[in-house]
Amino acid sequence: MRRYRRNNMSGRTRKLMIGGVALAIAGGAFAISTGVSSAGENCAGLDQALRQNLQFIAGQRANPDSQSAFVSMNFAFRRKLWNDRGSLTVRVADPFNMMNFGYRTANGMFWHRASFDGYGEKNDGSQWEPTDTGSGITHGRGWPLLTGERGEYRLAAGRGARVQLATMARSADNQSWFLPEQVWDHRAPGGTSPRFRPGEPTLSATPLAWTHAQFIRLAWSIVRGTPVETPQPVACRYGSPLCRR
Repeated sequence: MRRYRRNNMSGRTRKLMIGGVALAIAGGAFAISTGVSSAGENCAGLDQALRQNLQFIAGQRANPDSQSAFVSMNFAFRRKLWNDRGSLTVRVADPFNMMNFGYRTANGMFWHRASFDGYGEKNDGSQWEPTDTGSGITHGRGWPLLTGERGEYRLAAGRGARVQLATMARSADNQSWFLPEQVWDHRAPGGTSPRFRPGEPTLSATPLAWTHAQFIRLAWSIVRGTPVETPQPVACRYGSPLCRR
């Protein structure tokens, strides 16, 4: 993924990027409005994926490696999804209490993708570049779009999500108002200077159409009072309260 330094864009480049984001957002809104009728009725693939995840977790517990810090937290969450009879059960509120890679900033709460994510800047704040797995040279930071997903979890559980929407808005670049891929956390060089302020955009892709689409989807969901893009075959297969059948 190409990355942009936030203050080095020409006016023409910025206009082109704004146009691209506008088209992406328009396309995302159209996709939401047309629903998700193409979702398959057969959820066997998801069943199989969760079985494989449980097998992987069991292997990590037996022979720990660099990913075990994540797996030790993930195990209990997976067990919540899988009941004693070997079939799946979904409890929407469980993610609030089971797995939490979040951190607080002046802009609000943000979440990492995983405890071992290396897709982000180095400790000195320089750009990400490919490194060996587990090298610890690069670090994935918080993703504002995950704050948006957290807001959708809250709506699904009957809670409010305006705080999460406002947090996403505050993560925007102060000059362009574009929403970034990632924001600084409290690991080096976070907090060492205004350039590395936690909760503010890193050198990651800005704008990220995925983040903008999540922002709009969360806003729309808040208006509706429920997530607007939940595949019904999946929601109904696993007994979610979002099932409308």
